[in-house]
Amino acid sequence: MRDAWLHDVLGPCTVVADLTRQVGSVVEVHDRHGTPWVVKAAPTPGAFDREQHAYAVWVPHLADQAPRLLAAHRDSRTLVLERVPGEADWTWDPARHREAGQLLRRLHDAPPGGSPGEAHAEAPGVGLGRLMHSRLDAALRRKPAGTTVDPALVAAAERAVGTLKREHADLPRVPVHGDFGGHNWARGPDRLRVIDFADARLAPAALDFARLWVGPWCERPDLADAFFEGYGRPMTAQEHEAVRLQLPVFALSLVSHGARHGDREMERRGRHRLARAVQGADHTAYPTGPRGLWWAARRARDRRRFARS
Repeated sequence: MRDAWLHDVLGPCTVVADLTRQVGSVVEVHDRHGTPWVVKAAPTPGAFDREQHAYAVWVPHLADQAPRLLAAHRDSRTLVLERVPGEADWTWDPARHREAGQLLRRLHDAPPGGSPGEAHAEAPGVGLGRLMHSRLDAALRRKPAGTTVDPALVAAAERAVGTLKREHADLPRVPVHGDFGGHNWARGPDRLRVIDFADARLAPAALDFARLWVGPWCERPDLADAFFEGYGRPMTAQEHEAVRLQLPVFALSLVSHGARHGDREMERRGRHRLARAVQGADHTAYPTGPRGLWWAARRARDRRRFARS
């Protein structure tokens, strides 16, 4: 059924690359004119609904810095998307993080327009605690049997989720990407574009910020500085606290994912970030001592470069 539908949409086409990561199916195809397209089969109905909704309602606000949705087939949970130029991977270039901040701000400022599967009567922000509860449950449930995590660290993550539910239910919800990071930034020769909206939903902006803090910003806070210059405002005090409370859950997810896929470096980073988060380390702090002087010089250089751009 899907093949016949795909032929109706694109005509004869050829698969040229398998872009699948861990779940679902993502392939690049070329139509008879040589035009590249991405054919994406979502792993669940929820992922399909979220992504189709995002492309219909929010992604147009990113103009040509995100793929265009050509067609969708609900029965097979398949999307046909424009293939944007560039390859996705993490970057340590502050200029790229500044551009990512500009792009994410445009998404967060898009009119909400509702979100599939959301209970619109619930208070804005309640979803953040629920999302972290679900993420923590999934990380623990999918962790390989031989992978151990200190129960005290797990308990600390559970307490953080409880605090999110009780004390941060008033954070306003905006359209968020849900998995905003370098692995979903297609860096082309001219500009950065964002891909993969399967986790897009209405949630506090702090959800997207936390995903970045558990990534390269943990070791490179100058990248966060560049990002928020592009974003146009710093985090509020409440967003800062909401990010801090999410970090143990994101770190446990790294441990679980790394262990499942045999990625020892990811598992190591997750354990390191988990310990730091539970110890209460300031995730925004710059190094001190000689290394701190080096960071200060680097920040000054980057600011001069941004001022000229």
